[in-house]
This record gives sequence, structure tokens and C-alpha cells, in this order.
Amino acid sequence: MLDKFQQEIVNSNEPRIIVEAGAGSGKTFTLIERIKRLLNDGIEPSNIVCITFTKMAAEELKERLADVPGIGDCFVGTIHSFANKIFKNSNETYRLFSDEIQDQFMTVLINLYAKYLTMPSIP
Repeated sequence: MLDKFQQEIVNSNEPRIIVEAGAGSGKTFTLIERIKRLLNDGIEPSNIVCITFTKMAAEELKERLADVPGIGDCFVGTIHSFANKIFKNSNETYRLFSDEIQDQFMTVLINLYAKYLTMPSIP
């Protein structure tokens, strides 16, 4: 059963909603109900994006949405996995830096630009 605030989220016609609440407050259930409502209203699954902070939350949502009719291409995942999907669909060539490559890159930048940095004086 949804409370008043959860019902507002589920039934809102706003295109973008942030659901922010503490652990055990019903965020996952609320998001599932909202996604179901959007699908029932005829929104294409590929136009539904549900971004979570953790992989664990995303997996929980995916599991609980698996049996929802019409779920199709609805995106559920972390902000990082969403960005990765955008990059992959952009037809641009890109590469994620490994820690080793990032360290090498930072070393080059530090060697090139460290002389321009100033440190605040400590009284």
C-alpha cells in the first residue's frame, strides 16, 4: 500500500522525478509502481530511465520488474552504467582509463603544469 507521498510520485505527470528517502522507506516499491503506471499509460519502455546510486539497488529493481508486462528496454541501472550506455550508443570511439593509464596521465599533467600551481601560505 502506498502512502500519500508515494502515491504523488507514482501518479505525477512530471517527466523527471527524484525519489530520495531513507532505507526501508519504500523507494523501490514506489519506483516499481511508477514504472508500471508509465507503461500502462503507453510510455515506450525505451523512454523510461530509472537511475540508482548502487548496483545492488539496480539489481533489486531489475529483479522485481522482470515479470512486469511490457518492461522491454526500460533502463534501470547506476548513473555510471547509464553514461556508459550513452557512450556506446553515440557511435563515438572512447576508452575508459585503467588505473595504470590514469596514473600515467596524471604524472604527465603534474610534470607539465605543477610549476604553475601556487600553494596558499599557512599563517
